[in-house]
Amino acid sequence: MIKKDTKVAVLGAGAMGCLFGGLLAEKGLEVHLIDVWKEHVDEINSKGLKMMGHGGDRTVKIHATTDPKTLKPVDAIIIMCKATALEQALSNSKNIIGDNTMLMSFQNGIGHEEIMQKIAGKEKVLGGSTTQASSIQGPGIIQNHASLPSWIGEYEGGSSERVKDLAETFTAHGLETIAEENIKRRKWMKLFALTAIGPLSAIFDLHHTDLYISNKNQTMSRKLGKDIILETREVAKADGVDVSESDCLEMFNRIVDSRQTNKSSMAFDVVKHRKTEIDFISGAVSKIGKKHISVPNDVKVQINANIINFEGPKGKKSLKINTEFLNTIFEDGKILVTPKDPKKQNKVLWGLQRSLINNAVIGVGKGYEQTLKLNGVGFRANLKGEILNLQIGFSHDVNFKIPKEIKITVEKQTVIKINGVDKELVSKIAADIKNLKPVEPYKAKGIKERGQFVLRKEGKKK
Repeated sequence: MIKKDTKVAVLGAGAMGCLFGGLLAEKGLEVHLIDVWKEHVDEINSKGLKMMGHGGDRTVKIHATTDPKTLKPVDAIIIMCKATALEQALSNSKNIIGDNTMLMSFQNGIGHEEIMQKIAGKEKVLGGSTTQASSIQGPGIIQNHASLPSWIGEYEGGSSERVKDLAETFTAHGLETIAEENIKRRKWMKLFALTAIGPLSAIFDLHHTDLYISNKNQTMSRKLGKDIILETREVAKADGVDVSESDCLEMFNRIVDSRQTNKSSMAFDVVKHRKTEIDFISGAVSKIGKKHISVPNDVKVQINANIINFEGPKGKKSLKINTEFLNTIFEDGKILVTPKDPKKQNKVLWGLQRSLINNAVIGVGKGYEQTLKLNGVGFRANLKGEILNLQIGFSHDVNFKIPKEIKITVEKQTVIKINGVDKELVSKIAADIKNLKPVEPYKAKGIKERGQFVLRKEGKKK
């Protein structure tokens, strides 16, 4: 149900806060922007909020303040301040939190909701995520780079009438918002992109297009971005969020291929010599990644000296573990890896060993799979015993010997599925098969992975 009398406060009137608040105010909702930048606030109150770019250049009348104590309780609080300032900013704004106020964070990263729950109460906090993009052009001026959806949902999952009503209200007032039943999954999907874009954009001072498309090393940067995302995906599983490989790459490709020319907020923070949100992005992933590894009931684990053995429904695997610098303990269905002392090298080994053990648990329990697609007229694959026979545009068939540790299946003659318990081996075999016929850039003929981006080139003109 659309509620036209919904009162909204936006905590943090930066680029994104102004975009959200401006869109809602433009369509008639009562919106209050809260920020510490006095010049910016004064400019908005005296001249209005100037919104440029997507949707056309216009000025929106909206109220802004540096003192939230002047406001009364609102129906919804959209949190857009820097994650590093969240706790202080929300503590200073307790007076606008009423009995039925809903709070939602669209900030970058994860871990904000736990801070919000501590201050406002667990029952008032929703989860939020967005793909919108905006940048500050000066006091009272923002640039809108795209029209993309946002999501809200009950943080613990499931649907509710209050979420549906708020999503409908926001959408009706110019801010496309989707009621999401699994908001944690949605937040992790965005985090996949953030871990690949934010830090690299900050390090190289490049926007999305220059980083992943318009540079001579884009093949390498794309691979690096994908590797970061897939590693983050494994950590998401440890947090109880299982996302398919194709879905976890969706957000990354969507943002990168939109050819947005805005730099990441992390890149702006570095330029402005401000504290970045790295602790809520890559740092949060690292923190979760170092937690214990839960071992499913159908997986057996045995540690003998410096060897750890795994056995599950998909097969067996053994790993050599470092016992000189690390402790590896298995008890109560959990594996815990800890460094014997806090030296830097030990911490590096810590993360590596934990990842290898986690990969082994997943491998013997569920297995690993990569899917390849053949694209080309007459291209097809079939199995002949232990040989994968490929017809891929050569004058002869190509025969690929399948290792005994790997299972390959062929679907519809153009889809190859590679399965195994060893993540590294599955990836290697997939890469070896791809290299038999790399995808060319004109008609995209060749062998590619599911979800792989192919930068197309224009053919010769007559």
